[in-house]
Amino acid sequence: MAVPSIFSRPLHLIFFIYFLSHIPITIMIDSQPLLVDKIPQLYPPIIKQILNDHWLEPFQDKLMVVFPVWFASFTVCEVFLQFPFFFFACYAFIAGKNWIRIPSIIYATHVMTTLVPIMSAFIFDPAFLNHNPVLLATYSVYFIIPLLLLLNMVLYTNPFNYEEKKIKKQ
Repeated sequence: MAVPSIFSRPLHLIFFIYFLSHIPITIMIDSQPLLVDKIPQLYPPIIKQILNDHWLEPFQDKLMVVFPVWFASFTVCEVFLQFPFFFFACYAFIAGKNWIRIPSIIYATHVMTTLVPIMSAFIFDPAFLNHNPVLLATYSVYFIIPLLLLLNMVLYTNPFNYEEKKIKKQ
C-alpha cells in the first residue's frame, strides 16, 4: 500500500512544518542564551542582531534575557534532546512512519509541560510579567501544536494507517 502524500494529510502537514521550522528556530534563536558565551563562533553578528532586534526588543521576552536556571534547563532539553528529534519527526511525517507515535507522545507531553511554567511566568510572575499578545501567542503555538500531536498519536495506534481510519469512520 502506498503512503498518501503529506499534502493529503493536513494535520500531519502541520506537524511536519512545525518540526521543520523548529530546526532553524532552535539553532538561531532558542540556543543563543545557552551557547553564545560558550561557542560564540556559532552565532555571527547578524544572528545575534536578529534575536535582539526582532524578538527581544519588540516583544520584551524577559525569560530569554534573564535566562533563569529553570528556563535554561528547558533550553538544554530543547537543544540536546528535542533538536535531534525534529529531524526524525520530519522524516516520519513525510514518509508516514508509525514508529513516530510513541516518541511523539513523549515529545508532546514534555513540551506541553514546559510551557505551563513559561506561560505562567509571563502571566503571573512580576519579574517576567508580559501581557504582549504576540509573545503569548507565539509561545502558545508550542503548547497547541504539541497538544494536537498528542491527541492524534493517542487516538490512533497506527497514525499513518489510513485504511484503519476509514473503517472507524463507517
